Amino acid sequence: MPKQPNNQPKLPTVKQQRYIDCFNGDIKSSAEAAGVSYQYAKELHTKTYYSHILRAIQRREGKNRKKGIADREERQRFWSSILRTELTRLQTLPTGSKVEVTPDFKEMLKASELLGRSEADFADKLIIGIDEKMLQVILSAIPNKDWANAVREALLIYAKGMVK
Repeated sequence: MPKQPNNQPKLPTVKQQRYIDCFNGDIKSSAEAAGVSYQYAKELHTKTYYSHILRAIQRREGKNRKKGIADREERQRFWSSILRTELTRLQTLPTGSKVEVTPDFKEMLKASELLGRSEADFADKLIIGIDEKMLQVILSAIPNKDWANAVREALLIYAKGMVK
Protein backbone atom coordinates (compact mmCIF):
# COMPACT_ATOMS: atom_id res chain seq x y z
CA MET A 1 0.00 0.00 0.00
CA PRO A 2 1.42 3.45 -0.85
CA LYS A 3 2.39 5.43 2.20
CA GLN A 4 0.23 8.43 2.98
CA PRO A 5 1.63 11.63 4.49
CA ASN A 6 1.22 11.56 8.28
CA ASN A 7 -1.56 14.14 8.30
CA GLN A 8 -3.77 12.21 5.84
CA PRO A 9 -5.82 9.10 6.68
CA LYS A 10 -4.93 5.81 5.04
CA LEU A 11 -6.93 5.11 1.94
CA PRO A 12 -8.19 1.61 1.17
CA THR A 13 -6.83 -0.20 -1.87
CA VAL A 14 -9.22 -1.15 -4.67
CA LYS A 15 -9.44 -4.68 -3.24
CA GLN A 16 -10.14 -3.36 0.27
CA GLN A 17 -12.76 -0.91 -1.04
CA ARG A 18 -14.51 -3.76 -2.82
CA TYR A 19 -14.66 -5.65 0.49
CA ILE A 20 -15.96 -2.54 2.32
CA ASP A 21 -18.70 -2.13 -0.29
CA CYS A 22 -19.69 -5.81 -0.07
CA PHE A 23 -19.55 -6.14 3.73
CA ASN A 24 -22.92 -7.41 5.04
CA GLY A 25 -22.06 -8.27 8.64
CA ASP A 26 -20.70 -11.73 7.84
CA ILE A 27 -16.99 -11.96 7.03
CA LYS A 28 -17.21 -15.18 5.01
CA SER A 29 -20.08 -14.22 2.69
CA SER A 30 -18.72 -10.68 2.33
CA ALA A 31 -15.33 -12.07 1.30
CA GLU A 32 -16.99 -14.30 -1.30
CA ALA A 33 -19.05 -11.40 -2.65
CA ALA A 34 -15.97 -9.17 -2.88
CA GLY A 35 -13.85 -11.88 -4.47
CA VAL A 36 -11.24 -11.96 -1.70
CA SER A 37 -10.10 -14.88 0.43
CA TYR A 38 -11.70 -15.54 3.79
CA GLN A 39 -8.26 -15.39 5.43
CA TYR A 40 -7.60 -11.93 3.96
CA ALA A 41 -11.03 -10.70 5.12
CA LYS A 42 -10.38 -12.00 8.65
CA GLU A 43 -7.07 -10.11 8.69
CA LEU A 44 -8.89 -6.92 7.76
CA HIS A 45 -10.95 -7.30 10.95
CA THR A 46 -8.22 -8.41 13.34
CA LYS A 47 -4.99 -6.59 12.51
CA THR A 48 -4.65 -3.04 13.84
CA TYR A 49 -2.82 -2.08 10.64
CA TYR A 50 -6.21 -2.30 8.91
CA SER A 51 -8.17 -0.22 11.44
CA HIS A 52 -8.98 2.27 8.66
CA ILE A 53 -10.94 -0.51 6.94
CA LEU A 54 -13.13 -1.06 10.00
CA ARG A 55 -13.73 2.69 10.29
CA ALA A 56 -14.77 2.79 6.62
CA ILE A 57 -17.22 -0.08 7.19
CA GLN A 58 -18.65 1.72 10.24
CA ARG A 59 -19.03 4.97 8.27
CA ARG A 60 -20.80 3.10 5.48
CA GLU A 61 -23.11 1.37 7.95
CA GLY A 62 -23.94 4.71 9.56
CA LYS A 63 -24.98 6.12 6.17
CA ASN A 64 -27.17 3.08 5.47
CA ARG A 65 -29.22 3.38 8.64
CA LYS A 66 -32.67 4.63 7.83
CA LYS A 67 -33.93 7.33 10.13
CA GLY A 68 -37.45 5.91 10.39
CA ILE A 69 -36.37 2.35 11.26
CA ALA A 70 -35.99 1.39 14.92
CA ASP A 71 -32.73 -0.33 15.75
CA ARG A 72 -32.44 -3.29 18.12
CA GLU A 73 -31.86 -1.21 21.24
CA GLU A 74 -34.83 1.05 20.50
CA ARG A 75 -37.12 -1.96 20.04
CA GLN A 76 -35.85 -3.48 23.29
CA ARG A 77 -36.52 -0.21 25.17
CA PHE A 78 -40.02 -0.12 23.69
CA TRP A 79 -40.80 -3.71 24.66
CA SER A 80 -39.39 -3.11 28.15
CA SER A 81 -41.59 -0.05 28.63
CA ILE A 82 -44.65 -2.12 27.67
CA LEU A 83 -43.61 -4.90 30.04
CA ARG A 84 -43.19 -2.40 32.88
CA THR A 85 -46.47 -0.66 31.94
CA GLU A 86 -44.63 2.64 31.50
CA LEU A 87 -46.41 3.35 28.19
CA THR A 88 -50.06 4.23 27.94
CA ARG A 89 -52.36 4.60 24.96
CA LEU A 90 -55.66 6.36 24.39
CA GLN A 91 -58.67 4.12 24.00
CA THR A 92 -62.06 5.36 22.84
CA LEU A 93 -64.97 4.09 24.90
CA PRO A 94 -68.38 3.27 23.36
CA THR A 95 -69.64 6.56 24.81
CA GLY A 96 -67.07 8.43 22.70
CA SER A 97 -64.90 9.54 25.59
CA LYS A 98 -61.21 8.69 25.58
CA VAL A 99 -59.30 7.17 28.46
CA GLU A 100 -55.64 6.40 28.98
CA VAL A 101 -54.97 2.68 29.40
CA THR A 102 -51.86 0.72 30.28
CA PRO A 103 -50.92 -2.49 28.46
CA ASP A 104 -52.99 -5.50 29.45
CA PHE A 105 -51.51 -8.84 30.48
CA LYS A 106 -51.59 -10.23 26.92
CA GLU A 107 -49.63 -7.24 25.57
CA MET A 108 -47.15 -7.46 28.44
CA LEU A 109 -46.67 -11.18 27.82
CA LYS A 110 -46.04 -10.59 24.10
CA ALA A 111 -43.52 -7.81 24.90
CA SER A 112 -41.81 -10.17 27.34
CA GLU A 113 -41.61 -12.87 24.67
CA LEU A 114 -40.19 -10.50 22.04
CA LEU A 115 -37.67 -9.12 24.50
CA GLY A 116 -36.63 -12.65 25.51
CA ARG A 117 -36.24 -13.67 21.86
CA SER A 118 -34.10 -10.63 21.14
CA GLU A 119 -31.80 -11.67 23.99
CA ALA A 120 -31.83 -15.37 22.92
CA ASP A 121 -33.32 -16.40 26.26
CA PHE A 122 -35.23 -19.26 24.65
CA ALA A 123 -32.41 -20.72 22.58
CA ASP A 124 -32.41 -24.42 23.34
CA LYS A 125 -29.85 -25.36 20.68
CA LEU A 126 -26.53 -23.83 19.86
CA ILE A 127 -25.66 -24.47 16.25
CA ILE A 128 -21.94 -24.42 15.62
CA GLY A 129 -20.63 -24.60 12.11
CA ILE A 130 -17.35 -26.41 11.57
CA ASP A 131 -15.86 -26.60 8.13
CA GLU A 132 -13.76 -29.56 6.98
CA LYS A 133 -10.45 -27.76 7.53
CA MET A 134 -11.33 -26.90 11.14
CA LEU A 135 -12.45 -30.49 11.71
CA GLN A 136 -9.08 -31.76 10.48
CA VAL A 137 -7.26 -29.41 12.87
CA ILE A 138 -9.37 -30.63 15.81
CA LEU A 139 -8.97 -34.29 14.92
CA SER A 140 -5.21 -33.97 14.35
CA ALA A 141 -4.88 -32.68 17.92
CA ILE A 142 -6.27 -35.96 19.25
CA PRO A 143 -3.29 -38.29 19.71
CA ASN A 144 -5.20 -41.57 19.59
CA LYS A 145 -6.61 -42.37 16.12
CA ASP A 146 -9.45 -44.43 17.60
CA TRP A 147 -10.52 -41.45 19.68
CA ALA A 148 -10.25 -39.17 16.64
CA ASN A 149 -12.51 -41.53 14.66
CA ALA A 150 -14.98 -41.67 17.53
CA VAL A 151 -15.09 -37.86 17.71
CA ARG A 152 -15.61 -37.65 13.93
CA GLU A 153 -18.50 -40.14 14.12
CA ALA A 154 -20.07 -38.29 17.04
CA LEU A 155 -19.88 -34.99 15.15
CA LEU A 156 -21.44 -36.55 12.07
CA ILE A 157 -24.29 -38.02 14.11
CA TYR A 158 -24.78 -34.66 15.83
CA ALA A 159 -24.79 -32.81 12.49
CA LYS A 160 -27.39 -35.20 11.03
CA GLY A 161 -29.59 -34.60 14.06
CA MET A 162 -29.34 -30.84 13.60
CA VAL A 163 -30.40 -30.97 9.94
CA LYS A 164 -33.95 -32.20 9.68
